[in-house]
Formats: sequence, structure tokens, C-alpha cells
Amino acid sequence: MTYTDYGEEYRQEPEGRDVVCVDLCLSIKNAINYLNAHYTQQISLEEICKVAMMSQSAFIKAFKRIVGKTLIEYIHLQRVDLAKELLQKTKLNITTVGEECGFGDSSYFGKVFKKYTGMTPKQYKTSKRNDFTKCV
Repeated sequence: MTYTDYGEEYRQEPEGRDVVCVDLCLSIKNAINYLNAHYTQQISLEEICKVAMMSQSAFIKAFKRIVGKTLIEYIHLQRVDLAKELLQKTKLNITTVGEECGFGDSSYFGKVFKKYTGMTPKQYKTSKRNDFTKCV
């Protein structure tokens, strides 16, 4: 499903005036741009709904429908991708990587990381280091 699948919708007001409803694509695109710029910070649902100019229930439904993931899944995937990069390319310890990626708790970081990669951050860091030394 692409953003262009959703266009502007029109409805009749009781007085007979045409009113343009919120363009879901633009609202969700604004939210995604905001998320991409701030995913390492704590973001509340209320905050992101303000960016999208939508109610919480409408935003949750529209986001899942357009993006194909829940808001928390999207944020977690962004954070895990950054964590993978930091684990692979830096000498930061795992706790610091979790903090840099927006996870306040290292055990939660490990749980989320394993859910999306199938391995712990330590296993990932070790495996990627071994992959690198094989190439050299």
C-alpha cells in the first residue's frame, strides 16, 4: 500500500458546504518524518498525534493501515537498526548503545533487539566482529 492509495476525501456538511477531510497520507507522512528525526528520544502518542493533527484513535488506525506496522513496532525497528549499526561500527558497550538508541533500560533493549534480530546485542556484536575479521 502506498501513500498515493489515499486521496483527499470530501463530505457534505449539513449546510451543504463541501469540506476537505484530513489527508491521511500527508498526516502520516508528517508523523513519519517527525519519528525519523526523533526516534532516539522519548515520544508520546499525544505528541505524535499533534504532529499528525489527528486524534489518537484515528492516528493508530491510519498509521497501521498505511505503514503496515504499529507505532511502537516502527519506533523499535528504527532503534534496532541504529543499534545494529552502532554495535557493528563502534566500540560502545551494549548499555551505552541501548541508551543512544532511545532505550532507557538495558534489559528492555536486549529483549526488543532479540525480538527483531533473533540474537542478543552481545551475540550480534560478536558475530559481526567475527564476520569482519574473516574478510581481513
